[in-house]
Amino acid sequence: MKLKVNQTLLFLVLMILMIAGTAIGLTREVDAIRVLYKRYKAQDIYQFEEIRPEHKQIDPAGFISLSEGRRPRIVRESILRLLKEQAGNGYKLVREIDLVGASKARLWFPIRDEFSQWDGVKSFTRFRYVLEPEVHSYVYHLVPEKPVGKGVVYHHGFGEPFTIARPLFEALLLAGYDVMIYNHFGFGENYLLMEVPGCGDSGGETTCGRNMISEMEDIPRALHYQLSPIFDGLDYLEYEVGVKTIDIVGFSAGAPTATVVAALSDKVRNVVAVAGVYPDYLREGQEVAMGIAAYPPLRDKLSMMDLFVMTAIPKGRQSVQLFNRFDRCCFRNRKGLLYVESVRKAVERIGGQGQFDVIIDESHADHKISISAINTILDLVQ
Repeated sequence: MKLKVNQTLLFLVLMILMIAGTAIGLTREVDAIRVLYKRYKAQDIYQFEEIRPEHKQIDPAGFISLSEGRRPRIVRESILRLLKEQAGNGYKLVREIDLVGASKARLWFPIRDEFSQWDGVKSFTRFRYVLEPEVHSYVYHLVPEKPVGKGVVYHHGFGEPFTIARPLFEALLLAGYDVMIYNHFGFGENYLLMEVPGCGDSGGETTCGRNMISEMEDIPRALHYQLSPIFDGLDYLEYEVGVKTIDIVGFSAGAPTATVVAALSDKVRNVVAVAGVYPDYLREGQEVAMGIAAYPPLRDKLSMMDLFVMTAIPKGRQSVQLFNRFDRCCFRNRKGLLYVESVRKAVERIGGQGQFDVIIDESHADHKISISAINTILDLVQ
């Protein structure tokens, strides 16, 4: 009898473990169930469901300084002058093909092997931008099997490798788009710490490390490091590859960078900023402004709201911000809808000829570019 009881108990325990394991697996792998789980576990109603009353009471238009008297063109030219000054004040930017990637072989070889398995890839090139003799930025150009003369620049800014966006890249490649992939400084193969002279202590140290994400203002040529490779990539796609249109997509910390590039360059046709660009007054928790979104020489000239306006000024430009409502990380909820009309009115007031939109993705509960978002991007870049 005792043996039978023990067998029954063991069976029940195994069944409970199997059910628990299945439930955990479903909450991790099935988007609809994961959404329900995250909503149930939310710390309060303001995480996903409601917008804080204090945020609703703030007029977003108060953060927009652009007007007839403060023309976007003049502001843009002043920022481009700053970029040009930084680019010209020191080592000249060099773009070179990095076939072997010996210095970063442990990272490059797995990526190279993964590219070869992607759908739609005809060939790929790894570029190394030499910004200083010891400061490099690594960029990838993926060539589609059947090019259609269009290009997409993707700027990654998340701790996980950019290969998590493989579904997006494959969709673009299969549609015939040349794809340029950038990493934010501090992510992937790109440098996090920069040696800055003249900041040591009294003990005689002459240099110290400065973080390219959180201490960008302490690095003399930081704007050049962040933006010059992207502007060069736009020229490369247009003049060397021969594409007729270029769109830009930024994800997470890469979203503000894509926003800035779109605000400054007429080469960009459309821009999509995914899960990464709330204005300062709406940021909470992990949504702390970092990198270019917090760079004082840029932010002293423009607020994030001003940048949103500038992205929608060029004729025919579509500027889209896409937020994951149930994002496990950040930039969640529907707060972007609070300022969309203010941006549109400002664009119209100063004579802009583009469109600005905010889209809320409710299909999942992760920090990612979902299938729904990929479809939105494909529609936009057609």
